Amino acid sequence: MLTKIWLFAAIAAFTIPSASAQVAQAAQSSPPANPAWQRVELLPPGTRIYIGAKLQTTCNFTRADAESLTCAEGAGGNPLTIQRIDIRVVKRARRTRSTWAGFGIGYVAGAAIGSATSSGSLGKVAGGGAGAVLGIITGSIIGHFTDFTRSTIYKAP
Repeated sequence: MLTKIWLFAAIAAFTIPSASAQVAQAAQSSPPANPAWQRVELLPPGTRIYIGAKLQTTCNFTRADAESLTCAEGAGGNPLTIQRIDIRVVKRARRTRSTWAGFGIGYVAGAAIGSATSSGSLGKVAGGGAGAVLGIITGSIIGHFTDFTRSTIYKAP
């Protein structure tokens, strides 16, 4: 019985320090795994993204690893590498969708306001049409430049 206890103690003395050293080494080598960052790593190259960091930019995704993200500004632009620790948010740019959403919102709002501010049945139709046209123009411009429908891929903890 005493030899079994001695044998168990000897095995524990040799295996526990090596296991804890491996865990400590793994913790120091890379940032903790984050499922949201893994979604960034899996983006297809060429995806248009918005990056909120010290430098806010919209660019074409190139690649990402556990510590950084690389993208190109414009078609064939210079590569830009940003460290993961500096990134607050990564969003998929959706300018076309935002423009169409602004178009629809502007159409409805413009038609409603134009119709409500006009008098008489013919005036309401004309006012609604004119309001819709102005709403479409305004909503489309606002939607395009604000890109309000972009979707979040990663947000720093």
